[in-house]
Amino acid sequence: MKEYILSLIECAVGAKNAISKQEICRKTGLNERTVRNFVAELRDEGYLIISTSQSKGYYFPSSKSEAEHFVNEMEKRGRKCFAAVSFARQWIRQNEDQLTLL
Repeated sequence: MKEYILSLIECAVGAKNAISKQEICRKTGLNERTVRNFVAELRDEGYLIISTSQSKGYYFPSSKSEAEHFVNEMEKRGRKCFAAVSFARQWIRQNEDQLTLL
């Protein structure tokens, strides 16, 4: 199934040709979470599958600027996640003595 999803996305080159998650779900019969997980696996395997807040689906880049936009958006998202983790770790350190096992 992952190979079929890859083949669908390979036909979508450039943001204007993006294939929506819903369309992939319709063509595969899978739910959105499963599709996202397969896309994550494909990315882990080295495929540059783009999705951004501006695009309405998944696609392969047709230009350097599309890839750069994706990188910038993902880095910003990563910084926000890292900041949240940093605050959580700080809270844990400050409250270590107060935390007990239930």
